[in-house]
Amino acid sequence: MTYNVKIKTFSNGSITFDATAAGVHIESGSAGGPEVIDHIETNDAGAIVDLDGTAAAGLKPPRVKQSLRFVAANPAAHTQYNNLINLKGQYGTFTGVIPTASGETTKTAPARLMEVDGNWRGRHKTGQSSYMVIDAEWQLEDFF
Repeated sequence: MTYNVKIKTFSNGSITFDATAAGVHIESGSAGGPEVIDHIETNDAGAIVDLDGTAAAGLKPPRVKQSLRFVAANPAAHTQYNNLINLKGQYGTFTGVIPTASGETTKTAPARLMEVDGNWRGRHKTGQSSYMVIDAEWQLEDFF
């Protein structure tokens, strides 16, 4: 299981965010992998009790985070940013890629777009080029 993917597309079937479109640049992304299902409790005496004992803990699919830069001719021209905003909270198919020595490996999983947050930067004026740096986070619902 490798999770150092960069987003290629996310689609709910009617709206598609395309990270390969003009004006979309991937700045960075998470690579942490599956999350541990925590079965560790503290009892009334303050002792830590690991309900898994010495066995390996269970794992669940990770959240994949990506930092994206959107560049457009003017502040109203960010089509893929608008698609991303319209997909917030939506369930769909996450498609990512991992670059290799001579190509890329494609990874897909069902996911939900959980968060879209960021800031516009530079000039934010009529008729002037515009850019925004946005962080997006998907909860994968299956392992790659």
